Amino acid sequence: MLFAGTDVPATKRLSFDFIKQNYDETAEAPAERWRIRRWSRAPLRGNNFCDASLRKEFSEFFEPRMQKVLGGPRNYKQALEGMQLCEASKAAQGADVEAYFRGQ
Repeated sequence: MLFAGTDVPATKRLSFDFIKQNYDETAEAPAERWRIRRWSRAPLRGNNFCDASLRKEFSEFFEPRMQKVLGGPRNYKQALEGMQLCEASKAAQGADVEAYFRGQ
């Protein structure tokens, strides 16, 4: 669930919801090397979010948690940057794309 469906609009939020529901419980489990690596990569699931309200929800959840995970702060910041770039691109190109499809 951590990495599946994040590129598909209909399912991209499922991964984030799964992480939110299970993160605290599994993060408190005995620290196995694979588990630490997986959770440090969890914020990268948000790279495809292209919405300011979803970015806010993402930030509120991940920012405090990733401070405690090896590699977490870097991956968290990288995901935020991806979201901001997507939002900017959507804002810059949205009207042209809409006009094109209206003309079809």
